[in-house]
Amino acid sequence: MAATIFLSYASKDQKTAETICQALEGRGLECWMAVRNVHPGENFQEAIVRAIRAAKVMLFVFSANSNNSDEVKKEIALAGQHKVFVIPIRVEDVVPNEALAYEFATRQWIDLFRDWDFALEQLATQIVAVTALVSGGNVTEPPSAGERIARRQPVTEPVGDPTVEAIAPVEQAAPIAPDVEGMYAAGNAHAKAGEYDQAIEQYDHVIRLDPDHINALNNRGNAHLAKGAYDEAVADFDRAITLKPDFATAYCNRGNAYQGRGEYDRAIRDYGVALQLKPDMAVALDNRAKAYDRKGMHDQARKDHAAAVAMRNPNVPTPPTAPTSTTGAKPTGALKGALTGGNRVFVIAGAALVGLLLLGVIAGAVFKSRPVDSSAAASSAIADSSAVADSSASSAAPASNVMSAAEADKNGNAAWNAKNYDDALTFYRQSASQGDASGQNGLGTLYYFGRGGLPQDYSQAMKWFQLAAAQGNPEAQNSIGNIYENGYGVPVDYGQAMKWYMLAATQGNSGGQANVGALYANGQGVTTDYGEAMRWFQLSAAQGDSAGQSWIGYLYANGDGVAVDMAQARFWYAKAAANGSDDAKTWLAQHR
Repeated sequence: MAATIFLSYASKDQKTAETICQALEGRGLECWMAVRNVHPGENFQEAIVRAIRAAKVMLFVFSANSNNSDEVKKEIALAGQHKVFVIPIRVEDVVPNEALAYEFATRQWIDLFRDWDFALEQLATQIVAVTALVSGGNVTEPPSAGERIARRQPVTEPVGDPTVEAIAPVEQAAPIAPDVEGMYAAGNAHAKAGEYDQAIEQYDHVIRLDPDHINALNNRGNAHLAKGAYDEAVADFDRAITLKPDFATAYCNRGNAYQGRGEYDRAIRDYGVALQLKPDMAVALDNRAKAYDRKGMHDQARKDHAAAVAMRNPNVPTPPTAPTSTTGAKPTGALKGALTGGNRVFVIAGAALVGLLLLGVIAGAVFKSRPVDSSAAASSAIADSSAVADSSASSAAPASNVMSAAEADKNGNAAWNAKNYDDALTFYRQSASQGDASGQNGLGTLYYFGRGGLPQDYSQAMKWFQLAAAQGNPEAQNSIGNIYENGYGVPVDYGQAMKWYMLAATQGNSGGQANVGALYANGQGVTTDYGEAMRWFQLSAAQGDSAGQSWIGYLYANGDGVAVDMAQARFWYAKAAANGSDDAKTWLAQHR
């Protein structure tokens, strides 16, 4: 029997795999497991190959057992051959061995052992998105509006006594087909003007004549959403998604409707599907961040805000981070930060339409918004939505003059990058005063360097880094490791450095990964282990980190843990140089 999902797991993890299978099949996702689906007398290996070839997704159940299993490695290789999408899921807090490092470095894995229910929802979301992409969604071009209307024209037959000579019928003009697209455009115009009842009336006409008009369904849902009619909105988005399973914007909009109903988990799931289908949908990140905030998952919200800002500003430099020391001629694991903050205004994305909350301007059209009760604004933002509009570009003004932590972070980062350190200090203080980890990290960095009129004070830097790190901020964790490694205001302590670097590294922080690798390569606080160092450098380098790339080049150039290979050395130093490493540029100039 062909199934959507192939479960790859070590035999010792059978019970765990069965539990995962039951949880997914309870959500309507069909799985294939060898222990269950290989029939008596059937060739085991052939059955596995057939099942992998027929699957759309492989779930790789990662544990200490599978870390050392040759069989699962063969299954992953087969998945690659047959272009089956692999989703790694960790059921234990185990670091992948070298053979699996690349698999994990280039894929987003899901940790089931931290929060089972949330992780399962995240997993189900990703599977739905991937299967929609693999299936191609609604791949058949729908008939045009005119074709659909023509099909509904009644067929007339002759009537009367067949023995009587027929009278030539009076020639009549062909019936005029209603202007469906004109009605649709009129609905959009009403919506843009904030006239939601009139917009819905026009969309109603369109949908009566053309029930499969997905854009009209989507935009009518947005109009219902703007009125706070969340049930009607969900119904329209449901229908649009049924007609077009890969309709990313409808998933995003349905997430907004779920948020309006206070169903944040369902909203987060829909935003996740939208992002799987359209990874550059910054508005879905913005909206998911709001849902995370409302669930109290502030760290996740900050990450989504940061990702949305970085997506909109791909060429904006990252926020300030503390440097690492140089050990001889070896490269250093540079600390990395990520832009934080972002637009907190919800954006409702339509097929070719975008609606804004509160105030907004799209394509020069000024949008109306209903008055907002400031005491209830935090809990009813979606209900105060403005119109959908016939555009895909958007901007929005904040609802009040009170600067959010995310906005203060954004402005602080911009000021730092412009070397306006006094302004950076002002913005980071605003953010930090709201308990925001990114603002606390920014203040710590200003103290670290002695910028913005502050003295260089490592103890104050440590204080702010620790506040941010306590909230799980990986940049701050990495910076604390740097302070311990270099003995800035504290005794040198490689054990503490490794602890903090590892905390950052296991969150996927590329600088932390490079720094963990550097301690292993230098034998600082640990026994020198070039194999382990290489593993961490590879994880860092896979994210484009120039420090990790330089280190790999160094190991090949010097034959540390690997055979001397100057071609590989040049390859990795060139990658690092392309990512801005001056040390790598110097090495390349010296080794032409």
